[in-house]
Amino acid sequence: MVTVHVRWHGRSYEWTNEDLDLPETFDENELFAALAGKLELDATESELLRDELVVDWGEKAVVVRPKAIFG
Repeated sequence: MVTVHVRWHGRSYEWTNEDLDLPETFDENELFAALAGKLELDATESELLRDELVVDWGEKAVVVRPKAIFG
């Protein structure tokens, strides 16, 4: 089981791949599609999700977070 930690619009969420109806191994496209569905986002918001967040892949956890801004 993989834990998916998400930070989106000031809120934190934590789900497993099973909660998101994802297989144990999944790619970024599958992940963002599942998150858009779970967060009940429309097409425009779904694009913002992809544009504003980055994915950090770990062995048993995935962190989806806002892009870091430096300077």
